[in-house]
Amino acid sequence: MLETIKKIIELSGKRITHLKKDDENWYKGSETHYDGMLDEIEEARVEMKENNNIHLEDELWDVFWDYICMLHGFDAEGKIDMEKVFERCLGKLSERLTAEGANNDWYEVKKVQKVRLAEEHKLRFGSSDL
Repeated sequence: MLETIKKIIELSGKRITHLKKDDENWYKGSETHYDGMLDEIEEARVEMKENNNIHLEDELWDVFWDYICMLHGFDAEGKIDMEKVFERCLGKLSERLTAEGANNDWYEVKKVQKVRLAEEHKLRFGSSDL
C-alpha cells in the first residue's frame, strides 16, 4: 500500500506542475482542489447512504486525490511544506495513540499539542493568535 501511495503522491505533483501551465486557466491553485475535495466528500456521503461500496471506494479515491493535489498546490504556493504536514500527522498520531494505553487520553494529549502549536506559532510569528 505504501508504494501505491508514494506513486499517487508523485503523480499528483506532476499533475500540479501541468495544471500551473494550463492555458485554459481552469486551475486556480490550491483552492481548486480544496473546493473539489469538498464536492467529492459530499459525493462520498451519498454513496455511504446508498451502501454502494464500489462507488464509495471511487469517491474516496477522488477525495484523497484532491487532498494530495491540494497539498501540492499549497506547497507550490509556498504556504506549507508538504513534508511537514505528513511529519506533523505522524507526530500527533503517534503521541495520541501511544497515550491511549497510558493514563492520558486522546483529548488530554490533544490539549497539550494545541498549547505546543500555539507556542510554535508565537515563536515564528510573534503572536499566539491562531
